[in-house]
Amino acid sequence: MATASILSRVIAPVPKGDITNASRDDLAVSDVVELESVNVGTAYQWTIAFKPEGSIAVFSSSGTVNSNVQNPGTFTVDREGPYLIRLQFTDGTGTTEQYVRLRALTATGSLKLIAAGERYDAVSIPVDTTPSGWADEQNYNLNQLLSLVGGGADEQVKVTGADTTPGFLSDKLITATTGVAFTTLNPGADEDYRLDIDTASTTGQGLIEIATQAEVDAGASTTLAVTPATLASATTVATSLQTAYDLGPTITTAGATDIAFTLSAAGGGFTVDGDGAVAFGGTTEVTSLSAFSAGGMTLQSRDTSLVWMQANDGADKTLTVKGTNSGAGAGHIQIEAGDEIQLVPGSALAPGSYKKVTLPDSAGTFYGTPQFGVVYVPGFNSLLIGGSGNAAPGSPLSVAPGTTPNNIFMITVGVDTNAAGAGSATGAIEISSGEAVSTANDAGNSGSVSLKSGNSQGTTGGGNSGVVLVRSGESSYGNSGGIQLVTGQVQATSTGETGSIELTTGVKNGAGSNSGLIRLTTGNAPTTTSGNVEIVTGTGGAARGRLEIDSGHTRIKEGVAPSAGVATFGQVHVDDGSGSLVAGSLYYTDPSGAQTRLNAPSLDRHHINIPEAPNNTVEYKGWASYACVLKKVKILCVTANTQGTLILTITNNATGNTVLSTANLNINSTAAATAGVLTNDTIYSAFLTGAAADLAFAEDDRWTISVASNNPLMDADSIYVDLTFEVT
Repeated sequence: MATASILSRVIAPVPKGDITNASRDDLAVSDVVELESVNVGTAYQWTIAFKPEGSIAVFSSSGTVNSNVQNPGTFTVDREGPYLIRLQFTDGTGTTEQYVRLRALTATGSLKLIAAGERYDAVSIPVDTTPSGWADEQNYNLNQLLSLVGGGADEQVKVTGADTTPGFLSDKLITATTGVAFTTLNPGADEDYRLDIDTASTTGQGLIEIATQAEVDAGASTTLAVTPATLASATTVATSLQTAYDLGPTITTAGATDIAFTLSAAGGGFTVDGDGAVAFGGTTEVTSLSAFSAGGMTLQSRDTSLVWMQANDGADKTLTVKGTNSGAGAGHIQIEAGDEIQLVPGSALAPGSYKKVTLPDSAGTFYGTPQFGVVYVPGFNSLLIGGSGNAAPGSPLSVAPGTTPNNIFMITVGVDTNAAGAGSATGAIEISSGEAVSTANDAGNSGSVSLKSGNSQGTTGGGNSGVVLVRSGESSYGNSGGIQLVTGQVQATSTGETGSIELTTGVKNGAGSNSGLIRLTTGNAPTTTSGNVEIVTGTGGAARGRLEIDSGHTRIKEGVAPSAGVATFGQVHVDDGSGSLVAGSLYYTDPSGAQTRLNAPSLDRHHINIPEAPNNTVEYKGWASYACVLKKVKILCVTANTQGTLILTITNNATGNTVLSTANLNINSTAAATAGVLTNDTIYSAFLTGAAADLAFAEDDRWTISVASNNPLMDADSIYVDLTFEVT
């Protein structure tokens, strides 16, 4: 007899395990449920026999609630409640059917709803529903409902959420004097259902009492509420600012409302007098002293008095003066003096601290602790221009980690010559160390000039160090400016040498990339000849200096390999692979264009004729005459084998491993029943192993060739194996 068997699983968004031949109550809205028939039959008829009201769930394989394949695909749970799945299954023994209920419990109360059409008699639907299980579920639902409205022995009603439906509190009576209580419509003895509401406080909501006028005037209560009328009577002008101060001593504005003191146009003033301090500001608020309309604001010192603006006494000790404008653009701050303006850092700084004037960027932004500015360090006789950190004097300039570095530009003013005649030159920039001069004693060394990008020294990673670029300007019609590296002369009275010019890349420490290269490159000339690169030693009374190239490897590379008939003199070059020569090799080209490779490798070849041995194995042993590397293996059969198999192996006896990419190479004909790689009278190049150690042979290292047949009717004829070694 046929047996239907349904398997269900949840595959998304959170996978849930497989369940076979049973219902499940662990679904949730948005779950994607996959179904399949465990048993394989000849016909399947799937149906979503019931789904919750409003659900549009369908099988993915058909787009409907019906499907006739072993795996109907998936459907998506889109409503709370039961989904009754029916499978009518047919195989060679007959037809049967099975139901399972896949259910999403309700969000409120987690109720177990049933599907229309379910039965609980001896022929149960779903397959795992029994009369006792049916009753258990109904009791579970009743208990869940009771738990929503009952709270235990005292049976108090629990209000667990807000219900704004009209009539929610209809016919309820307020009956208590110590709180608010809702009673039942037909209460029995001792059956009123009470909802107590707490008294309001500064830490929680609840009932609050309105204060009387007398209580407001007394101003003692911290729990009573006031009304606008009682508040207005209590805050008349008669209370005065003095009263407000006595009660405070703080006057606090309400929201954005100002406290205004209006002075008459006749010249009345507002004076704050006395020895006490006048303070403006708060913990987080922005305090404003504003001059409106065309009027101004004056901070004026009289006689010998001073006007002080003193920084805060907090950790940063900062006084900020800003020029801002709520309209377009930023305001200005103008400091005008008859003679001199001095910016004097405070004298109470710790020994060794920077005394500095710092400048922001064009947006008024400072970059963390270090700023851009001018700093003079007397102890080191140094004037620093750039980003200065709060490091010890004389330390390298630095920028706070993770921030954008500050740049220093020295640019002369541009010149636009509109009148006819020669153009005017722009101003020059000269960076020069001072001369060391002495008219009576020995002179010292002149100072050095360094153009140096900063180091990049991270502990776990980091970026590149910056580029030092020396570049002349472009010219529309004349020559562009040159770049000269010239050491100073040594006078006849000196026995010393002139200074050296060194182009040296930095030392590369640790693993990773190589140290940088040094490149001398002339510019491109699309329509003419590009410039030469000349290295010329100077002339002298004795022999000229030598050109020395000391390196681990010397490569002379020509951009395009020379072709026959083009060269007018002998050339030594290394081909770059763009021509017909071997890339990386060394050639000599004579005036006629004939090319001779100077570094061709020495080869060691072994050409072996393997005897035919049907249903047998032939071995050939050889050895390396020199230290060498196997480069090629080629195979030829005048007539390739079609009977049984013919297997070739080549082994490096020193390592014990094959030299081929396939240890056992089938050298049958490609047309054989067991197809191999050979075609009659055609040379085949075998693929070598990727293990370099198995291709390397020391002098006298041996190798073994083996050809094995498994068929007495082997019909291969004239088998050749050719090995090519490159001498190292």
